[in-house]
Amino acid sequence: MNSQKGIVLEGFGIQTIRTTTRRLPFKQREVASVLAFIEASGRRGLIIDYHPRMSELGSSWAEVAADGLLILSCPQIQQDVLFVQEQAGRSLFGWRRRVVRSYLGNAMTDDFSPGPTFLSLTAALLSIKNIYRARGVL
Repeated sequence: MNSQKGIVLEGFGIQTIRTTTRRLPFKQREVASVLAFIEASGRRGLIIDYHPRMSELGSSWAEVAADGLLILSCPQIQQDVLFVQEQAGRSLFGWRRRVVRSYLGNAMTDDFSPGPTFLSLTAALLSIKNIYRARGVL
């Protein structure tokens, strides 16, 4: 629990996020892009991987991604990132719109704070590199 100028800020747990969001599954090409991102980041010296906690949420990381959740571990910056793909209504032509919400925190203590919202998973993944850059790792 963080306190700043008398305001008490409480984080969210994964179960709270699961029950309060209208999740949509990640597509296979999005899961493939996450794998490519992890490999490319590793070649640049950044340690990014699926968080071990994902195995608690489902039998495989693909099953958890099908539930619209994705937890990445970034040990170099001591931060975990939770991505949730949500339904954002319908477009003018009736297509289902999607957004990717991010939550930053620690998956082991089950404490996440809301982060920015992105229109695509690609933009969300690239934002991780911005965190590394801001912390001076990249």
